[in-house]
Amino acid sequence: MALLADDGVARRRKMLMYARYSALFRLLAPCPRTKLPISGWTLDRKGLGLLNRYIPLILLGVLLNAAAQLVLKKGMTDIGHFSFSMDNLLPIGMKVILNPFVVLGVVFYVVSLAVWLMVLSRVDVSYAYPLLSVGYIVAALAGKYFFNEPLGLMRWAGIIIICIGVFLITRSA
Repeated sequence: MALLADDGVARRRKMLMYARYSALFRLLAPCPRTKLPISGWTLDRKGLGLLNRYIPLILLGVLLNAAAQLVLKKGMTDIGHFSFSMDNLLPIGMKVILNPFVVLGVVFYVVSLAVWLMVLSRVDVSYAYPLLSVGYIVAALAGKYFFNEPLGLMRWAGIIIICIGVFLITRSA
């Protein structure tokens, strides 16, 4: 009888050990169901709330996207105001292409796109896409901090509403 009890405990420990692979492995696991090496055991992402394990990957994509916006803003602020005309096309185009902040912003966008493609291969779009709104919050706060942009009462109210929406979406997983 004691042998059977120990076997049950050992099986549970084994299951937990396999369920707690490194965070990176769990984030990058391509399938929605993870088979465990214990016969008959599977982890269902919806049944155990494992969909929320992708939030760090989603936030990485969102933060890279927001960082790209901020770096591009810095680059274009350095270039300054210009008018669109055929005379300005080449000189302004060269300033934009040679500006390190603009180049860095484009790199951030490319990496953000790669991360977002990983997210979409693992998570329902109805769950992931609304979480992009976190980028609005980051951009608004960073714009206030780095560029002294106004952040009035209406913008704060919008940020609070976005936060509530994001909370509700993550709870629905």
